[in-house]
Amino acid sequence: MNLQQWASGFQCMLGHQQNEYMLCISPQCPQVRKLICRDYCIPYYHKNHKVMELSQIEDFLNQFLNMKQPHLHESIIETLEEIEILRSELNRIIDSTIDKIKRHFGRFSYQAQKYAQEFQFVQQPERIEQLSKQIIEIATLKQDQLKIKIVKPLQSLNIGNLLKECIQKLTSFVIGNSDVNSVKPENLVGAFMNHIRTIQSDGEVWCLQPIKGGDLISGGDDNKIIIWNMNSLEKLWVSKKHRAIITSLAITSDSKVLVMGSSEGYIKFLDMETKKFIKKLKGHNDHVSSLHFNNQNNCLLSSGWDANLIMWNIDQKDIVMKLFKKEHEAKIYCVQYSYDNQIIASCSLDKTIRLWDIHGLAQIGQPLLGHSEKVDWIQFTPQYLISCSQTEKNIIVWDYMHRQQIWNFIPGNDPHRFAISPDGKLLACIRKEIRVFEISTRQQIGDSIPGHQYFAMSFNYSLDGRFLVSGCQDKTIRIYGIPK
Repeated sequence: MNLQQWASGFQCMLGHQQNEYMLCISPQCPQVRKLICRDYCIPYYHKNHKVMELSQIEDFLNQFLNMKQPHLHESIIETLEEIEILRSELNRIIDSTIDKIKRHFGRFSYQAQKYAQEFQFVQQPERIEQLSKQIIEIATLKQDQLKIKIVKPLQSLNIGNLLKECIQKLTSFVIGNSDVNSVKPENLVGAFMNHIRTIQSDGEVWCLQPIKGGDLISGGDDNKIIIWNMNSLEKLWVSKKHRAIITSLAITSDSKVLVMGSSEGYIKFLDMETKKFIKKLKGHNDHVSSLHFNNQNNCLLSSGWDANLIMWNIDQKDIVMKLFKKEHEAKIYCVQYSYDNQIIASCSLDKTIRLWDIHGLAQIGQPLLGHSEKVDWIQFTPQYLISCSQTEKNIIVWDYMHRQQIWNFIPGNDPHRFAISPDGKLLACIRKEIRVFEISTRQQIGDSIPGHQYFAMSFNYSLDGRFLVSGCQDKTIRIYGIPK
């Protein structure tokens, strides 16, 4: 086998399938693949071999990154002419890969951003320089036997610069900036404006709750609460399996207590420090559809598919349950406190939005009528109440104090859910696309971002407003980086 044949057997893998996680120069020659992957744990993919599971690849990648001396080993023949052939072939593969991305995805740069993330070991640019200084091992192929000898670093090959050039081309394509050194290593992902990361869950993701410190909590039909690190995408903690689907989550403003609602109508309190469940309440006869704490963390609202609203006074040794007067005629999907905690709003399958007095727990005036179909979600901003109807495909911004519609619009993406930024200025809505609007100007900000193919059951801003997170029936959680 000559070097040109050997080099052409390499493939620059950028990972266009779910289980592929990083870029690697992947040898297609079985003998070389065995040497590299056995000794140095570089994840690979070959059409005749099963793709590694994502967890395996993550483990291998961590091992690779944690080595005291990073390595990129190639099997080559040490003559200058053949080294140049290898250099040329690697460059050709890289150029071809970038061109394929551009042709295949066209203007949808989000896919290129997804690919860029998979250069995991280049998140620390100094390692690129280290790679080029490492000893390159020479594998001499004689029949079926492998012999290894160590030679001095081959500066003329400079694999590190090749990888750097590849990163530069991707960053130039995605964000118009080819200076990879200008991207801080700890913020490589954040450099790509609409970058998407995906977490694979064990079940449908019914609810999400961002918390302080940048972590994320999920619940769903795997009947478990999971705490995720949004940077590493690792599980930090997993609860025992509950007997029912986890349908809703809420957390106190200090992130000390988490509450979960279930499909059997019960509510549980989790101490976030000890990770022990400390209370259990039963007030609903069906799904607990939403939960919301007041600003003082001493009252909890819950809504249910049994058409009931409950206020729980939890600032006492014995929790007091206060049932609202029943006005909704069908399932209640959401209940929320206003920003100042003086008014409560709820929405329902009965096509209405109702406002409630926090003291008497009685309805204030007549329902807000504007939707002709079920009202799926509501949320307050400092000035407005906003509602969404997936069936009707519209969003309404209300001056709720004067019971007037300020803005009734169809965002164009048939939204399942929407989220309000922490400062109350931006509205993001999701279905197959995510669109972000500035509420004051009523203008869309930036391009649409691809969402889920299936029903997005939860959609939130992170507490710092830097990310949007969504949970879906397709058993995935997605984290979207958004422009500052």
